[in-house]
Amino acid sequence: MKAPSDNIYAVISTADVDNVNFDELLDTGAVTLRYNNDNTKCIVKWIGSIPSSIAAISYEGPYTHQEIKQVLKTASWIPNQE
Repeated sequence: MKAPSDNIYAVISTADVDNVNFDELLDTGAVTLRYNNDNTKCIVKWIGSIPSSIAAISYEGPYTHQEIKQVLKTASWIPNQE
């Protein structure tokens, strides 16, 4: 089993989720993605080279596991506390 440190991440627009080939990713579908607070962006993950479906769309990254943890600490990704 691969460790999270082997994963590579990218942030994509939720508008592009339908263009993603989940067979190329560690994520199994749109419901398994991590979304930001306003649901405009989400995180996809894979191991190895960038998947062709991700390379074909606009994305932020790629990020390492440590780098994506920093992204998740920004205000738009921290769940709102009620």
